Amino acid sequence: MKQAPAAPVTLAERLEHGFLDVEELLALSKRGRTAFYDDVKHGFVTLEKHGRFTRIRGPAAQAYLEILPNIPLRPKSKAA
Repeated sequence: MKQAPAAPVTLAERLEHGFLDVEELLALSKRGRTAFYDDVKHGFVTLEKHGRFTRIRGPAAQAYLEILPNIPLRPKSKAA
């Protein structure tokens, strides 16, 4: 007897108690990759490695999205 396929996990459920990948968080934050990794460097969000994949815990991603409007964009340095 075959089992019915499991219902897909929604983004809201993963934000509550799952994981997001970097691409998903970039899409939600509408922030560029360089600015995002600058935020990682400054401790605004924490990344976790799961084998070769980089993931962000859902609650940490949600907290990052909530504080995002308060994080200033850093000006680009001008190359001479």
